Amino acid sequence: MKHFLILIFTLGILFTANIMASGRSDGIASIKPDKINHDADTGRVSDDYFRPVLDSFLEKCFLGNNYERLLKNEAPEISEFIHPVIGVRRYYNPGAFGFIAGKEEGYGFYNPEQYLKYDFPLSEMAVFDITPENGFCEESDNENGVYYFSEEKFPEVVDMETLESIDVTLPAGFIPSQIMRVNVLFEGWRYADLWFAQVEGKWYLVFIDGRDCSA
Repeated sequence: MKHFLILIFTLGILFTANIMASGRSDGIASIKPDKINHDADTGRVSDDYFRPVLDSFLEKCFLGNNYERLLKNEAPEISEFIHPVIGVRRYYNPGAFGFIAGKEEGYGFYNPEQYLKYDFPLSEMAVFDITPENGFCEESDNENGVYYFSEEKFPEVVDMETLESIDVTLPAGFIPSQIMRVNVLFEGWRYADLWFAQVEGKWYLVFIDGRDCSA
């Protein structure tokens, strides 16, 4: 009887520890401070809490859907991934130079039919935590899939007066503790380039890079 009670007590402790160790997987996941740093040995960013957010975004907004149409229509499916103050801005290039536009500028959809009409043709894709090779101006040999990796800063834009590069940041008062970039490769080419930032302990979609190779 004594051994039986000890066994029950031990199983109870293990069960409780397992529950406490499990993370959230419902949409925007909370980030614990000890999970957001680069690994000292590999330099990789821990994806323990970003991956559930990415999986949720792909399921609700991307696969078999059109995330840019959801964005333009302010659909609830994508709104849960957008910070109410930071919002989302989109890089675009109607010519040789790239610009950046937010909600007030219509996200730079200068030819909406080109972007908003078609849904992504696949309902599932493999996900890889590596940087893909090419896919933008040169065809990639990587297989179809979603690739995510860390970045140090957001893409720059060009000042039209000085033709110098300008750093792009979040609105004043918001500093990302991590930046994750998501590339979707389809048939050898980059189909989407999404930028997520961890702000105030949560992950948000903050930029979409819709520029083509002419920029």
